[in-house]
Amino acid sequence: MKSEIKIAAFILLLLVLTAYAVPADAATYYFGGANKQLSSATDEVTAGYYDATTLHAVDTDLAAGNIKKPVNIFGIVGTYEGAGGTNYGIPKTGNQPGTPESAGFQAGDDCSYASPETHDVGYPRGKGSWANYNATRFTTAEIGGDIVVTDNATGLMWVADGNSAGCNNGNTLAPDLAISFAEGLTFAGYDDWRLPNRFELESIVDLGRYNPAINPVFVNTRSDYYWSSTLYAGPFGFEWHVHFEDGRAGKQARSYEFCVRPVRGGQ
Repeated sequence: MKSEIKIAAFILLLLVLTAYAVPADAATYYFGGANKQLSSATDEVTAGYYDATTLHAVDTDLAAGNIKKPVNIFGIVGTYEGAGGTNYGIPKTGNQPGTPESAGFQAGDDCSYASPETHDVGYPRGKGSWANYNATRFTTAEIGGDIVVTDNATGLMWVADGNSAGCNNGNTLAPDLAISFAEGLTFAGYDDWRLPNRFELESIVDLGRYNPAINPVFVNTRSDYYWSSTLYAGPFGFEWHVHFEDGRAGKQARSYEFCVRPVRGGQ
């Protein structure tokens, strides 16, 4: 009888050791003296002294959006890129096949590289078509009755409507007053607005459009001069501006009055 008990105990021990075998790629976790394997390939936890579950079911932070792209944690591939991530880059110019109509584009010019499928320069990458690119770059939102546009290429938020209170109702200002207006602005619940620098203002120019040279999400944009906050480095008394009829930048004496388009973020 004792020998039969010993044989049965030995068999039971073999079964236990087999059931709790740990593969080479797994970390070993101990539960009440017995161990269970947790493979790096999945967050599934099989039943043992506990019910079967998955780690993401008990830890909601273990989600693709919280894991840096393309890191794989227990089978969950990260999608988070954040500011400065791989999907950010210099915004596209707007030149693309068919804009302007009947344009004589040729190999080597801007339009010949304007394919998200083959020459995906700038954000948003991987959109697969110009329609998806154009629909994804800018996000429009209404906050407290005020309309803003976020540029997903730069992360900057802009006042959307050129005739709104956020743009001084479309009225012009001298550069000093334009800077004071933007910095004193409370709009869409934010009070950290400012006048954009020249490069920021040029970043929303769309050279595939004319009169005005800007995406239509920026409604009521005048085909006129808009001040930047950038001083001209030549003779004192001049400031850089962008003309949204065709997107050209230039300098002008600070005694002139131009339109304003406040921005927030970046810096």
